[in-house]
Amino acid sequence: MPIVHGHSPYNLVACKSRREIERALKLRPELQGKLVLVGDPMADDLMEGDAHRQAFRAKFGFGPEDTAIGLFSSWGELSYFERWQELLRSRRDQRSLHFVFFLHPNDLLQKNQRRDFRELESSLECRGVILVPPNEEFYPYMCACDAAIAGDTSMTLYFSLLLRPLFYCGG
Repeated sequence: MPIVHGHSPYNLVACKSRREIERALKLRPELQGKLVLVGDPMADDLMEGDAHRQAFRAKFGFGPEDTAIGLFSSWGELSYFERWQELLRSRRDQRSLHFVFFLHPNDLLQKNQRRDFRELESSLECRGVILVPPNEEFYPYMCACDAAIAGDTSMTLYFSLLLRPLFYCGG
């Protein structure tokens, strides 16, 4: 946090945690009253959205007896997208089991060829798989899930905030 001639040039400084504020005040007590806790907007949306879990489940067609499994994958060499895509396409009709695939936007740009999102979506949708559009807010879909299977991605950390079963298969 910059201090110029003994004063902060800023009226307010955004901090992501109480610990960061405490540490800054120990180092620079003159920042008292200028530090504001803002948190993580995506985590905040997720935690607030979880109060609407049943509405999200209904929106996506999940009944009370249904199980929705989120699938989170990173992109590039660690991506599960190619393997999971075939698995999901071969899926048998199980009406009470739903998969929600959180596609990383970079998976649409493999091998310098732009993939057609609508084609991917329709090929998986006929198997009862929801492919989350990369340009949509993820939290309603995540809140609707009962559990997740995840790899090395920030989505794994966000889902863990919901305190639901999370099967990690990264590394």
